[in-house]
Amino acid sequence: MISVDVEGVDKIIADLEKLDPRTAKTVISKAMADAAKKVLKPKVAAATPWPKYRKAVSAGQAKRDKPAAIVKYNAKKAPFRHIMLGGSKAHSTRRKRTGKSDIQAFSDGGVQRFSRGHHVSGVKGTPVIDQVVDRYGDAVLEHVADVIAEQFDLDK
Repeated sequence: MISVDVEGVDKIIADLEKLDPRTAKTVISKAMADAAKKVLKPKVAAATPWPKYRKAVSAGQAKRDKPAAIVKYNAKKAPFRHIMLGGSKAHSTRRKRTGKSDIQAFSDGGVQRFSRGHHVSGVKGTPVIDQVVDRYGDAVLEHVADVIAEQFDLDK
């Protein structure tokens, strides 16, 4: 989850304090969701190392801990996103208990195949979302401030 605190924009904060807390929270949350969609989502998609997962990036309002926005990978389009983000250790698919056979049977298009287990090398993780947020956090803050300022100009 990505959260951005709007600080240092004195006039906007003063205007937000005039509103009731619920309305202010809604305004900030919508501005943050807009920033996540327009600023962070394209950057995360561009920085994603696995090409098939670039279309799986989504952004929007967070459901909890509002006001907040979230950038994530769609679970159905990117089922192994946790491996891409966090990596994996090297491991083997061989059986570890003694007295059991190493041979594993599986079906390959109606043909029964056998395997003695495989060694899987680890994958180095790439925390794409964290890297993008660290790099473009100021741009997100500017976008949030612009959207909030535009919101108040339209209301007056």
